[in-house]
Amino acid sequence: MSKQIKKWNSIPYSEKAMTFIKSLKPDVAVAVRMRHVNSSEANLSKVQIEIAERITVPGRTTSALSRLNADDAKFSSGAQRSWETASPDMVKQLFGWEIPDGEASVEILQPMPSMDGIDFHIQYTEDVESSLNDSEAQYPDNYLKRAGAEGNFFYTEDGQRVISRKRLVEVPTGTLPKHTYLAGSFRANANVSNEPVLTRSQSQTTSESEVQGALR
Repeated sequence: MSKQIKKWNSIPYSEKAMTFIKSLKPDVAVAVRMRHVNSSEANLSKVQIEIAERITVPGRTTSALSRLNADDAKFSSGAQRSWETASPDMVKQLFGWEIPDGEASVEILQPMPSMDGIDFHIQYTEDVESSLNDSEAQYPDNYLKRAGAEGNFFYTEDGQRVISRKRLVEVPTGTLPKHTYLAGSFRANANVSNEPVLTRSQSQTTSESEVQGALR
């Protein structure tokens, strides 16, 4: 049976999913939904899982705007996102998730489970736009850091735009990955004051590995 392929922007969140995302606890990675995607190899099925996590940044204050505008879709939940491509057979074997026959996607709305002494988390790393490789540079909007979905871009002190990469990693149970933030970056717009960003924030563990291999 052929698989239905739809892009994320054509798959709306349910009301249940919107409520779930807005109520995320800090530093808990969750699987939001999963869809069929095309594979670079013929006759090989792949799925893509949307992962979300509200990452705690020590010392940074949280804006009240999101809470005061919780019914406005333009205001972010504050969660970082990572989209991980995987083998549907491995996803079913590891997590028990699968897309129903005839459907293009499915909402999962579950925390990423711990297994074999590891936890899954999103690792967040900032860099400058010139660091994008050829493949990433084709889709810069996927990486450029902005103040909200349609907000102002962030720049370094020497005028380069800031990008962020998010990836799902494994860490020992009870620990968190290290996150990297560029020193002195700010969001720039004539109507917005320059707001300094923390120089660097790191969590307690240095042990981490990508999970792509395990899911493929």
